[in-house]
Amino acid sequence: MTKSYWMLVDSVDSFRKSKEHDFKVHGVKALQVKKVQRMTEGDQLLFYLFDLKQFGGTAILTSSIRESTDPSWNIAGADDYRYRISIKPESILEEAKFIDAFQIGPSLQYLRRWPPESWPLAFIGYLHLIPKLDFLLIEEEMKKINRNRRTTQRNEPSRKP
Repeated sequence: MTKSYWMLVDSVDSFRKSKEHDFKVHGVKALQVKKVQRMTEGDQLLFYLFDLKQFGGTAILTSSIRESTDPSWNIAGADDYRYRISIKPESILEEAKFIDAFQIGPSLQYLRRWPPESWPLAFIGYLHLIPKLDFLLIEEEMKKINRNRRTTQRNEPSRKP
């Protein structure tokens, strides 16, 4: 079966919760279950953080959705994320390095349906099927950022106490 490429639109708080669990699991609200049931194991996920208007990382879906409250997904005092999907991290960025959606936007096929002033409409809703080329473009940018970070860390002089 051919894998699909999905943009998952979520909050930075939910993304941080996934980070707390080493991006092995992601919480899903009950309202989103039917949409998430369309995804299959092996599909690629791109995290778009709507409150920042930035892309934070990519992952591979490793299980179908299941009802579970373990681990807890309490965000801002509300635990309405009653479902879980298992994921495997691929390219995860540090928050200071997230990719601005409006900077990369002109390169994305997915956004060509909307004029630039209407791009926020493209990010409404929880889950969007996106072109493979768009996914790969953003993921490659993330990999470059991560490579540059590792190179910079190696080249920094070590600090001796």
